[in-house]
Amino acid sequence: MPGEFIPPHSLVASRVRWRVDDRGWVMAAGVVATLAVLALRLAFARRVEFCGGADSCFYITLARDIVTRHDFLADFVWNYQVPHVTLPSPALEYWRPGTSLLLDLAAPFGDITLRSSAAISAVFTIIAALAAADLAWTLTGDRWVTLWGYVIALCLPTFWTLALAADSAPFYGAAVAWFLALFTVRFRSRWRDLLALACLAAAYLIRNDALLLGVPFAAVLAKRVSNQLASNSVRQELPYTIGLAAGFLLALLPAHLLTYLLTGQPANSSIGAVLFLNDLADFSRYGDNLDFTTWMGQGIRHLALLRVSVFMQIMHHLLVLFGEPATMMALIAALFGVLSNRRAAFIANLIGPFSFLVAIVLVYSVALPAIADHAVLRSFTGLLPVLAALAAVGCAEIASTRRGFVALAAGVAAFSAIDGVDRARTELDKGRKSLAEYRIEARIIEQASRPAGPALAMVRNPAVFTTTTGIRSISLPTNGSLAVQAAARKFGATAIVTDQWSEATSLADDMHATIQHVSDSVQIVLLLPGS
Repeated sequence: MPGEFIPPHSLVASRVRWRVDDRGWVMAAGVVATLAVLALRLAFARRVEFCGGADSCFYITLARDIVTRHDFLADFVWNYQVPHVTLPSPALEYWRPGTSLLLDLAAPFGDITLRSSAAISAVFTIIAALAAADLAWTLTGDRWVTLWGYVIALCLPTFWTLALAADSAPFYGAAVAWFLALFTVRFRSRWRDLLALACLAAAYLIRNDALLLGVPFAAVLAKRVSNQLASNSVRQELPYTIGLAAGFLLALLPAHLLTYLLTGQPANSSIGAVLFLNDLADFSRYGDNLDFTTWMGQGIRHLALLRVSVFMQIMHHLLVLFGEPATMMALIAALFGVLSNRRAAFIANLIGPFSFLVAIVLVYSVALPAIADHAVLRSFTGLLPVLAALAAVGCAEIASTRRGFVALAAGVAAFSAIDGVDRARTELDKGRKSLAEYRIEARIIEQASRPAGPALAMVRNPAVFTTTTGIRSISLPTNGSLAVQAAARKFGATAIVTDQWSEATSLADDMHATIQHVSDSVQIVLLLPGS
């Protein structure tokens, strides 16, 4: 095997000099920044009252189910693009259980709550940010650039909002970031490679999309083999290379084994259907399962234009939503890196992250446009530490003095932190308003349904509705009034929650429903006969 790891030549301009005895200061500064950010995020976590988006609400519902009922069934139906639609619905038809299992870390200390889940998410944002330090050290071998790469990662706006919910993104992001940091072209140790495969296994338990890590894995492994060919060591390294390839496949097995044990199938049953959907609304098409025939029936021109539109939307989001100063500095670092006389080393260190970025953008825009808008953002969470590390390198490339570098890096971190705190406060306020609205809807439905038996609501977001109100729910079909009526009859819906602008009056007439308005909201509740 290659010898002991030696940090590559720093890409930071040699004019930025540091004292050789600064290790203690760097460690102390890192600890202080970690404690300050974690304390603030935990303070925000104590104010969480609403479960958030559909994914977050599903994960916390499943986490509670794992601890109590152990049946992996959900009291809502959100997806009609499955072979058999039932209520309760199998929880693992689409989502993976990894996030919920991590949320259950709070079980020995009490109930699984919104606040305990937010606290665990907050800790994992710190773990993800630590990968930025490792990446910055790999790029520069410089302690202060490493420190500021970590601090910028800590402060990125996205991590502030992710720490408020039970979303998969902080957990998946931490696993992906550490996989990309550990598995590099330059071999450093067997332990780092093994830990990278462990991160792959964890990521695949959390999201199906982790299969795309096969792209950076193959790119890094191919570059290693190329280097071995150049040094005439490929035959000597062949057993280890084959072992790594086998290790990649073995890392995928735990997720498939768990899925098989819980569902009787080796993979989530509804994943393939996503290929034939155009947008998220297609999940709620009742009695109209989409397949290759319906997909091709849209015409090549429509399919191509859709994918171009989704691609442009993805690129806009990646450039704007993750903290503009950090993104700008990362792009500057990339420009300096590819133009420097050490471009080969710079590119080699970023083969993994770059190939993963290309993979998620192309695969989602071309093959999975229906879920691309939100799925790419979750996948990109694993690249945020790379962004932060490059931002620190970019600051060092621009600065001509130590003070200039510190001021610039601190400015990027401060802007990101202020933006992140503001987003977190906005998210908490939106959550409180949504919670109040859901509670009013639930009160209307329960009061009307009480004489007839248990309530069952037809809503646009069943995971959120049921997690928040405790009322069973099914998705409101998006393919017309007849589909709505058919689903209502099949499941015995007692109420429909929709908005005032979606032809609700005609729907109420068709179903002989009574309209109840939700105060201070555009939402209305249609109470069905017999409820």
